[in-house]
Amino acid sequence: MSIHAFQLLPMLLLGVALAACSGQGPEVVDPSSFDRTQTSILAIDGDGGSDLAIVKEPDGVRSTTAYSDANGAPLGRRIDGIFESFDRLFLLHRESASISIVALSTRQKRAEITGFSDSTSSLCGIAFSNLSQGWAIDHDRPSVYQFDAVNAVLVDTLPIEGRPTSVATIGDNVFVGSQLPDGSGLVTIFKSNFATFGIHAQLRFDSPIIFMHANGNEDAMILVSAGAAGGKPTVHSIKATTLQQTAERALNAAPLTGRIGTVPEYATITRDNYLYIATAEQVYRIDVGSSRLSSSPLTWLDGAYDVIGADQWTDLMYAYDATARVLRRLDVDGRDLGPVAVTPGVSAIEFVNPSRVN
Repeated sequence: MSIHAFQLLPMLLLGVALAACSGQGPEVVDPSSFDRTQTSILAIDGDGGSDLAIVKEPDGVRSTTAYSDANGAPLGRRIDGIFESFDRLFLLHRESASISIVALSTRQKRAEITGFSDSTSSLCGIAFSNLSQGWAIDHDRPSVYQFDAVNAVLVDTLPIEGRPTSVATIGDNVFVGSQLPDGSGLVTIFKSNFATFGIHAQLRFDSPIIFMHANGNEDAMILVSAGAAGGKPTVHSIKATTLQQTAERALNAAPLTGRIGTVPEYATITRDNYLYIATAEQVYRIDVGSSRLSSSPLTWLDGAYDVIGADQWTDLMYAYDATARVLRRLDVDGRDLGPVAVTPGVSAIEFVNPSRVN
């Protein structure tokens, strides 16, 4: 993600509007970003249904109706999460138990994956092993779903102990976190090749793992446990080659039990090895590239945020304040770049490759 000066252009007020609350922000060009311009896709809630907004720095808001413009109407269901894979956006819909596949470049809907449930669901995570092999979990069903991301069909369902809470991949390993009946956490690890499928490792934790993602070096899987009653949420680093924990760090925050079984739009990891995670009191930033899980400073942004996102290349961070209905923007050094008003709301943020967005 590259950092450039941010200046909001006048915007078309088409149902859902985004407007600047302040003037032009400071110069935030990142010399190591090779002129990449930060571009984000926002899931927004409109009166006629959900839509996609495009925010591209330094030009500002390019569209608040990117999905409608490409498909003739808003999406008729809430978008609970956005996941990018191979220039496609996978939009997760809990209410309809489905995933919409949208072309990143044009925002045209290409397909829809259904069959996760007969009606409603608690879909709460998606991960990918490669172009075609995707994984999805539902907190209400003790399984992990494999889906074909190219042909948009479910392939198989594998039983998992407990209620799934998170899913991620690193190399050919698939990690699935789950909540056990006693309230503790389990991480089940298996190879993504079904020809040799078999659980080859399990890790146990005091509380469920609510977020997991490979670090920027892709040499460790980073896990965040919710924290048991009276405890604290904790960041864990698992070495990719040995599957052994090499470090952990507790956050000075209340347990994140309310995040269990939800879509992890409250956390992200960048290529610079920074984990951003929103608690009830603040957003933390932790360096997950070192064995010490260090950070300076640890507290990145005060306040309660359910939806955050960060640019993979430059660590420009957005945090959606649902009360004030604004996006807070911080650069890699923690400088506040001024808010962007959002009406009526944002349910997901995904930073994407700007060269792929028309």
